[in-house]
Amino acid sequence: MIGVSSYGVGIDQAEISSGYLFEYGTRGKFSNDRGRSGTGIGLAEAKRIVDAHHGKIQIESTKPAGDTFLTTVKIVLPAN
Repeated sequence: MIGVSSYGVGIDQAEISSGYLFEYGTRGKFSNDRGRSGTGIGLAEAKRIVDAHHGKIQIESTKPAGDTFLTTVKIVLPAN
């Protein structure tokens, strides 16, 4: 398992549960704050690679305090 956590821009729960954020060119609804740039291919490519190795990618985005989110991406790959 590989896990990465970051405070900052969150990801909407509906975008996580629907799988929408794994589509090429998709940027989350919170990504436009402060003029953030991006192409929307990062999570789509990560999912493509993880799927090719029969793994799973999990995303959690919570709001522990105030307006700050904690987003965690976990990639689980089989041992063999």
